[in-house]
Amino acid sequence: MSDAGRAVFLSYASQDAQPAQRIAEALRAAGVEVWFDQSELRGGDAWDGKIRKQIKECALFVPVISANTQARGEGYFRLEWHLAEQRSHLIARGRPFLLPVAIDGTTDTDALVPDAFVAVQWMRLPDGVATPAFSGRIRALLTEEVGPSRPTTPPFRAGDGPAGPGGAARKSERPPHLLLAGTGTVLAVLAVVALWRPWRPAGEGAASDLKAAAPQPTPPVSAARQLAGRVLAMIADPNPSRETLESAGQLIDRAKTLDSADAEVWAIGAEVDAWFVFYLFDTSEARKERASSGSTRALSLDPKSYEARLARAFVLITVVAQPTVRAEAEAMLRGLLQERPGDHRVPEILANLLRDEGRHGEAADIFKRAKSFNAAGWAYFLDRRFDEAAAVIDQALASDRSVPNRELKSIIESAGREDLDAAQAALDQLPASALLEDHPATVAVFLRRQRREPEKMLEILRAISRDWLSSSQFVGPKAYLTGQAHALANRPEAAQADWRVALQLVEQRLATQANSADLLLWKAELLADLGESKDAERLLDLEEQLSGPNDGAFNHRLQQQRISLLLGRRDAVMDWLEANLKDPVGIPFLHAMARFDPAFDSLRGDPRFKKLLRETLPAGAKPFVAPDPN
Repeated sequence: MSDAGRAVFLSYASQDAQPAQRIAEALRAAGVEVWFDQSELRGGDAWDGKIRKQIKECALFVPVISANTQARGEGYFRLEWHLAEQRSHLIARGRPFLLPVAIDGTTDTDALVPDAFVAVQWMRLPDGVATPAFSGRIRALLTEEVGPSRPTTPPFRAGDGPAGPGGAARKSERPPHLLLAGTGTVLAVLAVVALWRPWRPAGEGAASDLKAAAPQPTPPVSAARQLAGRVLAMIADPNPSRETLESAGQLIDRAKTLDSADAEVWAIGAEVDAWFVFYLFDTSEARKERASSGSTRALSLDPKSYEARLARAFVLITVVAQPTVRAEAEAMLRGLLQERPGDHRVPEILANLLRDEGRHGEAADIFKRAKSFNAAGWAYFLDRRFDEAAAVIDQALASDRSVPNRELKSIIESAGREDLDAAQAALDQLPASALLEDHPATVAVFLRRQRREPEKMLEILRAISRDWLSSSQFVGPKAYLTGQAHALANRPEAAQADWRVALQLVEQRLATQANSADLLLWKAELLADLGESKDAERLLDLEEQLSGPNDGAFNHRLQQQRISLLLGRRDAVMDWLEANLKDPVGIPFLHAMARFDPAFDSLRGDPRFKKLLRETLPAGAKPFVAPDPN
């Protein structure tokens, strides 16, 4: 190794060699130096001595934990773990060294690991498939002395994004597809700031000058607060998995049991529940009620608590998500900003609220002051200032070639400048592991769809094991997308087979969510795809009665139009397109969707459609040429 002091030591049981190899390869692809004995040790090396030396000198120690390590009471890896734990006692508090990784369902509460491993944040990489968030976390820990990095994440609410069909959660009408941007940044900073001053008692600082000047003993951190601190570290991941949030929920529930009167614990619990809703992992009324009641209880326990007030503002924006609470949330955030101007969470959440109200210029200014360039790029993009958006994201990419920045670069090129080749070039820079995650994968799938590359669509989708995808691009059954790819490749039987699989998945969910307008819309589209027009038309009319023809997020309304085209309602769709494309503050994605997406092929020969696309071509976009549907 070139620099052991900046290296990662990967420790694992021999039965886990393949998952460990995948982790090592992903880290090396991200430019991280990895000590991995299978590939680094050569014949003649003083094996035991070299390993001890590397554990003594490495920057991070990453134990791979699994059912295999649980089953083995003895093994050389246990000596490695013991040596790492002993070294951790010599390292300054707050400086990262141990980063346990579970590659299966083994939990930290039951794991047979050293005590020091349980006291730190774990990450979960099922079967050793390393996510971009994991590689980014490692890189950040190797370059910072203390505390987590401040990564960025896609800035739209899951299910409310630009390119894919429906299933979006209900929100305000304009703009309908954004609520929080830079959410990974918000949470990462949340963890840092909360750990800076997380446990100050209410009213601290009001004592006399003499008392303030005298040295005060540091109060012990309660067990509940320690668990809450671990939860903050877990949700600092820019794209937490469902499993991560479930583990965080279990820990915070334990913390509530230990101290049911701690406002900070209830506030953090409300944030966990709000993220379940935000990412559409659980949008049930029960989950929303937990988030809302938890934030309310935190405030009732300590109305002055900074964290409780921040959690309440976050819940109002994310969970309640109604125009009537925006003024209250904005006032709370502006008050918090005055209290702690150095807390990056508050200006970023405030900027997202402003952007959700269409105040993009104000939002961009706040984002740029907070050095949140990805979010600033989104604000310019939504304001249709595509050149400024591109300039900001190019500036960000100069030092941060992260997945979210690459995604935004691609979306600016495809939906703003309508240059599909430049958009694809941006996504081609993503590591293969990124396309195993729902959001990057769906961004890539819809670009391939617009480029009319069905085999590339299938290649991406077949690598994903989940049958239901949730991202800002798409919330729905994966089989719908594979069916679309087959249809694009002129394989109608394969397309219909996949659509029937997707229909079964939708009907299973409808069995427990009978009044879900989103699921009814999915069923209507799949029936229309399968040629069952009468049933599809009945369901579409029912869904519009439940939600209104103009209700819901952009994806939802776009899906309504797509179904209408399948049912032959071309004039109604043209009226909708004309109203939205000529709206100066309308959705910036719509022109590219109408221009490139195969869903609109039935309109390609319509003179009114061609004229509309030419008249509403965005400034700076490539010249209009209607794609050949054949």
